[in-house]
Amino acid sequence: MEMRKVTNREVIVDINGNGDYISVVEAVANEAENTVIKIMPGVYEGTIQAFRKRIILIGTDKNECILKSTDGRYEYPVINGSCGYIENLTLYHEYIRGISNEITNGTSGGYAFHCENEYGVGKTLEFHNCILKSDFFPAIGAGLRKNFHLIINDCELINNQIRNRGNYSGETDGSLGALYFHDSIGECGEQFITVKNTIMKSNLGYTLCPYTLKKADNIVHCEFINNILYDAINGKENNIWHRNGNAFENGDFILEGISFGNSNNDLNN
Repeated sequence: MEMRKVTNREVIVDINGNGDYISVVEAVANEAENTVIKIMPGVYEGTIQAFRKRIILIGTDKNECILKSTDGRYEYPVINGSCGYIENLTLYHEYIRGISNEITNGTSGGYAFHCENEYGVGKTLEFHNCILKSDFFPAIGAGLRKNFHLIINDCELINNQIRNRGNYSGETDGSLGALYFHDSIGECGEQFITVKNTIMKSNLGYTLCPYTLKKADNIVHCEFINNILYDAINGKENNIWHRNGNAFENGDFILEGISFGNSNNDLNN
């Protein structure tokens, strides 16, 4: 895995003061990219801004190491990033009544992780053994880039929107799903996404949303292996929204032959 390529610098974030930092936001802001940031149990609030920095965040236990935002807005997810390695963490964009995070239909809410920057060209973003959840939008919103690889392994992705909280949550829209991804808006070329052994859930309609920009030179290679997709309206089938047309049918996205074992048969090759 890409983890093996990192530098040997390590720091510890401990909310109780027994490390190098008490804030993950500060650790990411102050440390150079490729620093291994180990996170001790606790709830760490704020938005991590790392669009132009490769981050490595490793918790001790995904159920006890929680990175959280309660802002609600699109610009303030738990993490704004483009590449790196994340393991054993919960990322939660949480709705808390009464703290001015009321996002209405027609307004873009915030992801748990937002991936969207040219810094990701030629790089990798990996999630391992994580829980990502948003009460406002998809758990992960990913804008792929040329020669970029998004890897999601052994995770749980949850879109916990309710009716009319945030964009695509009206009576007929359903949602953008737990995982929303699109091909490159910048330099075109091959892109890659691998999702394995992962549970994706949506409180509304749709669980997965691939979006093709229909650029002639963009090709996204997709591997989906042993995943469960579920939404509260459609159950385990018919829960993919092929936004802007079925990218698998028109050749913009290629469902690789290794894709199998998914609850939605549309992802099995």
